[in-house]
Amino acid sequence: MLLGVIGPSGSGKTTLLRLLASGTGSHPGSSKCLAFFRPPPLGVAPGQEASGTVRLGRGGGSGGGSLSRSVAFVPQEDLLMPSLTVAETLHASALLRLPSGTTAREVADAVWGVVTELGLAHVALSIIGQPGVRGGGGISGGERRRTSIGVELVTRPSAVVMDEPTSGLDSYSALGVLSACRRVALGGSAPPRPVVLSLHQPGAELMGQLDAMMLLASGHVVYCGPPSAALSTLTPRGLPPPPPGRSLPEHLLSAVSDPATLAALLLAGGGGTSDSSFLLLLNSGSGKVESFDGREAAVDVSQVQLHTTTAAAGTTSAAAARPGGCADSATQHARWPWHHALAVLMWRSGLDMWRRPQLLLLHLLLGICGGVFVGGVFYKPDDTLDGMQARAGAIYFTLCLFGFTSLSVVDVLVSERVQVAREVARGHYPTSAYLTAKLALDGLLLRALPAALYTAAMYPMTGMSSDGARVACFLLALGSFAACVGVLAVMVTCVVVTAGAATLLMNLILLVWVLVGGYLVNPTAIPAALRWLRYATPLFFAFEGMLGNELRGSFFTLKVAGYPAISSIPGETYMGAFGLQSSRPALDFSMLVVFYAGFAVLAVVAALVGGRRAG
Repeated sequence: MLLGVIGPSGSGKTTLLRLLASGTGSHPGSSKCLAFFRPPPLGVAPGQEASGTVRLGRGGGSGGGSLSRSVAFVPQEDLLMPSLTVAETLHASALLRLPSGTTAREVADAVWGVVTELGLAHVALSIIGQPGVRGGGGISGGERRRTSIGVELVTRPSAVVMDEPTSGLDSYSALGVLSACRRVALGGSAPPRPVVLSLHQPGAELMGQLDAMMLLASGHVVYCGPPSAALSTLTPRGLPPPPPGRSLPEHLLSAVSDPATLAALLLAGGGGTSDSSFLLLLNSGSGKVESFDGREAAVDVSQVQLHTTTAAAGTTSAAAARPGGCADSATQHARWPWHHALAVLMWRSGLDMWRRPQLLLLHLLLGICGGVFVGGVFYKPDDTLDGMQARAGAIYFTLCLFGFTSLSVVDVLVSERVQVAREVARGHYPTSAYLTAKLALDGLLLRALPAALYTAAMYPMTGMSSDGARVACFLLALGSFAACVGVLAVMVTCVVVTAGAATLLMNLILLVWVLVGGYLVNPTAIPAALRWLRYATPLFFAFEGMLGNELRGSFFTLKVAGYPAISSIPGETYMGAFGLQSSRPALDFSMLVVFYAGFAVLAVVAALVGGRRAG
C-alpha cells in the first residue's frame, strides 16, 4: 500500500507523519537526550498536545517505544555524511541499528538488498558529496533522497513514513523516487509493507503511482481513498468542478485553500469538528483503504490502524507526550554494547576526516610551521636571565597557541548537530558514544599529532634539554593541555549551542587563563581574594610542569650593566620569582588529567540538566 498525503502548506502533513512515526508525538530515542543534541519539535502547536494511539499489525504494540522500532521515518532533509559512499552510509546505519548478534553476512545482505531495491547499485561506491558547495560533487539529488530512504530501510521496518520525499527534485528524479517508494511498498528485499508519504505539489504522473490519497486542510481530513474516486466523492459535498486543463491534485489543493469551500466539504463529510480526528486502516495485502470515517469507529485492525487527535492542552491520555521530548530508553530493543557503537562512530568519523582532510592538514601544518617560527624567535637562548625569560616565554606562548587552536572542535560539532540530533533521537546510538568518538579522534589527530610535530621542530631550535624523558614530559603536557581545552570547548558548545556564542565564551575563558596562568603577573601582585584563580586553570599547571621540566637542575648567570655578574643561580630560583614550584611535576601532570576528566563529566552533566529544563 502506497498512501500519499497532500494538502496546502500548513495543513498538518508533517505533523501527522511524525506522529505516525513516533506514535505519541515524541521523538523516539534515549531518555538522556542532551540539550545540544535535542531534536527539533515535531510541529505540534505550542499549548497543545498530541494524544491517541497508533497500532501496527493485528494486536501489535502501540506507543512511541515499540512503534518507533517498527516504523521508519524519512525526514524531508537529506542528513547524510558527504564524505561517505552510498554503501558505507547504509552499512553504518545497519551496524548501528540492527539487533545485537547480527552477523556480518546478514548486515551485508541487508545493505545490498536495499541498494538493489532502491536502484542504487550504479552509485553504491560513489561519494555522496555535498550539493551547493564548490567542489562538493557527489551523487544526484534523486540518488541522495533514495539513499536517505535506504538508511531507514536497512532495519527492515514494518512500515515507512516519508516527509515530502520528492521536494526539491525535478520531475524525472521525483518520479524515480516515487517509483522506488512503490517498489518498497510492494516488497523487494522485504515483505510488502505500507508506505505513507506526503507530497507538496504532486503532478498527475506522480498521483498515478499512489494506491490511496489523503487530502488534508487546516488539520482536517477532507478525503481519504483512491485518487480516482476523489472527484466523484467530493463533488456532491460541494467541490466545484475543475477548470479545463487543471490537473486533479492542483484543483483539490486550490479548492481546500478557499475557506468557504473547505467549510462546506468538512460539514458535508462530517469532519467539521474542532478536533482533527480520523481513523485510517491500511491493508498492504489487499492494497486498498478499508475504512474511513470522520468520527470514531470500531473496526478490525488490519495492517496499520491510526487514531489520533490533536486536542487542546490539558487532554489526558496514556499516550500523550509533549513535542520535542525523548522516549523512555527502557523501550529500546536489545542493542549492541556501547563499545560497538563507539567503534562504528570512530570508523565513520575517521573516514570523514580522511576524505575531508582540510582541518587535519591545517593543524599539522600549524604544528610544523608554528614550531619553526617559535623556534626561530626563541632560537638558542643562552644561560643568562634573558635566556631564562626566553625559555619561559616560548613555553607560555606554545600553550596559548595550542589552547586557542583547540577551538576548531566547535565548528565540527555544530556542523554535525542536526544529523546527530536525529540519529540520537531515533536511538541509533547514545550521545556519550558520539562524544567519546569525537574526543578520541580530536585528541589523537588534532591535538597530539600536531603537538608532536611542533615539538620536533621547536624543541631543538630553542636549545631545550635533549634528555628523552624531558622531551616526553614536554610533549605529554602540551598534548594534555590541548585536549583539556578541546573537551572544555565541547562542554561549552553543548550548553550554548551556537558556534558564535561558544567561540566567544571560550575566548573569554582562555583569556582569563592567560592572565592568571603564572607568566603575565606574579601571584603576589594579585589580590588575595583572586589568587585561587590560577589553581582553577589547567594552563597554570601545564606551564609550571613544563617550565619545571626544563629548568630543574639548570643554572643561569645574572648580568646587569654596571654590576658584577652573579653565576650559578639555580633555575628553581627563577621559577620561584613567578610563584612557581619545580618540585611537583607529578602533581602538575596529574592535574591535567583531572581537569580533562572533570571537563568531560561536566559536559555531560551540564547538557543533561539543560535538556531536562528545556524539555
